[in-house]
Amino acid sequence: MAATTDARLSSRNRSRSPSVCVTCLPKEEHPNRPFWYFGCFSVRSMLRASVKSKMVSLDEKFTAAVDVVQKLPKEGPVSSSNEQKLKFYSLYKQATIGDINTERPGMFSFVEKAKWDAWKAREGTSQADAKAQYVEVLLAMFDDIGTQINVGEWVNGPDLDPSIKQNLILLGKVF
Repeated sequence: MAATTDARLSSRNRSRSPSVCVTCLPKEEHPNRPFWYFGCFSVRSMLRASVKSKMVSLDEKFTAAVDVVQKLPKEGPVSSSNEQKLKFYSLYKQATIGDINTERPGMFSFVEKAKWDAWKAREGTSQADAKAQYVEVLLAMFDDIGTQINVGEWVNGPDLDPSIKQNLILLGKVF
């Protein structure tokens, strides 16, 4: 019996990671079982499964970031500058449409021309990269604002849309 058990252990353990017990052997037949094994699953594998279920896709992060930007107040301590608005606009267009597909506006359309130029500068960036950059720009904006005000108090304020806080938490911001 001992020779059979040793053969089963050695053949199974050679091809598997030592952190996960998949042998399903009774405790007395598994001589090197660490204290943190539970049946045929380790704590590490259970944690890994729980983290995977909470991972957020790039599309979900992008959608959350767009929602935050659209719901930011027009005035107050947390609002975006014209330069930031152009960044968000150009990255949004690149992420949703791709490379620019319109002609440059006329010379008296200053705002439209600035938007077009900002989007044109993103040409060649993949849609996935543009989504990731959009999220990064928003998080960097909140990092900068965090040096000037207490963002936690602002987020918990009574006049703010609660979805902003929920979406920032989804993006990894903790208050």
